[in-house]
Amino acid sequence: MTLTAAKLKDFVFYLALLSLIMLWYIPHTIAARYACEALLLIFVLSHSLNWRPILDRSKLIFVFAIYLFIQIFFISSDLKVAIQNFKSEWMHFILFSLAGAGSGLLIVKKQMSNIILYLGFAFSVPILIHLTLLSIQGFSVGYIPWGYWGLSDTHGDLAYSSLQSVIFLSVFFLCQAKYASDKLLCVLLLFACVLSVVFAQSRGGLLFIVLSVLLTWITFTFFARSNKSLNLKNIALAFILLTALALIAAFGSHHNPEKWFESPTRALSALKSDPFLGLCSTPNTITFNDKSEIQTTLNSEQSDARSQIIHGDSARVILAKAGFVLSINYPLGINGARGAYQQAIINYCGRLPFVEYSHTHNAWLDTSLAIGIPGVILLLLIMLNYGWQGFKMIGRSKQLNPFALALFISAGIWILRGMLDSSLRDQMLEMQAFILAFLLASAISYQTKLLGAK
Repeated sequence: MTLTAAKLKDFVFYLALLSLIMLWYIPHTIAARYACEALLLIFVLSHSLNWRPILDRSKLIFVFAIYLFIQIFFISSDLKVAIQNFKSEWMHFILFSLAGAGSGLLIVKKQMSNIILYLGFAFSVPILIHLTLLSIQGFSVGYIPWGYWGLSDTHGDLAYSSLQSVIFLSVFFLCQAKYASDKLLCVLLLFACVLSVVFAQSRGGLLFIVLSVLLTWITFTFFARSNKSLNLKNIALAFILLTALALIAAFGSHHNPEKWFESPTRALSALKSDPFLGLCSTPNTITFNDKSEIQTTLNSEQSDARSQIIHGDSARVILAKAGFVLSINYPLGINGARGAYQQAIINYCGRLPFVEYSHTHNAWLDTSLAIGIPGVILLLLIMLNYGWQGFKMIGRSKQLNPFALALFISAGIWILRGMLDSSLRDQMLEMQAFILAFLLASAISYQTKLLGAK
């Protein structure tokens, strides 16, 4: 009876863990995600785990939590709003960090093999759903539905899920895949992730997938050579895989070359403009498809500014420039609010902006506006610490530490990803908190329990 109860507990734990990951980027599943979070917290807090090695390497999270409380009670302009923002956003960052670290300790304690592959597959579930729905849609209309997102509200959900899946699959392929069936599964899932973002027309998604695979390959090669455990066959296969990914990227960009190749030009042109000239211009009823009407209503400088702010590529640059100025104006943040940019731009313009964007498309600027410059620096230091801890453990013993490699790549890629999109909010923030803490705990446990390293 005891054995049966233990197996049932293990089943519920693994079900909650994998369900949480599969649901993270499926829309309208917030209640189910938080139910999984609660279950995982119950499991990790009810087990006797060795938390000391994690706590020794995660002191910055405690400093960050203390800062958040200071901001709420001593810095915020509206205590009630600040507490609500904390409960909806930053509280879950702390809780998911705790759940992730505990889950990592439990996983290695239970000596569950191939967990990295399972995690990669779980993150790819929204991708497989997207490709299935896209195939059905394609057969029904008779052509490839480019830009189709399936269940997702934006292509960002597909891009984020693909990115973390690709990191896990790449690490497993290089470090742990022993059988041809495992390698084939990794390759198929990798191609599914790439095809999903290509069909969804997510340029950032494709860029960071290729970057993550390349960085994983380079890091693995560097440490494998240092440890004299380099498998030339795996390296060659990885190079072939990278070439195939590049060909798929070329295929996707060929469909809409204007979107893929002209965006750098638009972005560079926006660097020279005053971001508030377009954002704070007085809204009116002119029709932007009629260029002559723009010219008769506005002078040339205003016309250019408005044209840039309504175009996605140049708007990202303009919003980032505006966000930088606004973050200096609000060095201690605005009540920890997810919509801090919207409040700041209204205050700056004195009215609603010409085009209402919900954020600056830059995670670090959005976070700075929410919790202040000290807060965003602490959060950046937390992620840099995760990356540094992973880097130190990758090749510490004769056998490469796959969890440490995944931790180093994940932390580095998500830091970079935040520079191009608002990826430190909602489920994206929760996922990073959980996965980075999970990988740190797993890497430490893998090092000490299985390899006997100190």
